[in-house]
Amino acid sequence: MPADTLSTSQRESLIDALRSCRSTEERLAFAKDYAQTGREPLWELICDLLISRSISRAVAAHWLKDLIEEGKAS
Repeated sequence: MPADTLSTSQRESLIDALRSCRSTEERLAFAKDYAQTGREPLWELICDLLISRSISRAVAAHWLKDLIEEGKAS
């Protein structure tokens, strides 16, 4: 589900959740839970939020780095 198809409350809730994860472990645990929802890949949603300037470059960079590194380890 692209970021622009989420309801406002879903979008804000997701953004809050992304911002609240401070460590790699927290981010990867959230990503694992998110993957079980059957929605679009988390990296794609993060990119959409970054393009729309809904999250900062720093937040997106931390998330994308961790997701890429986790993908290499799998």
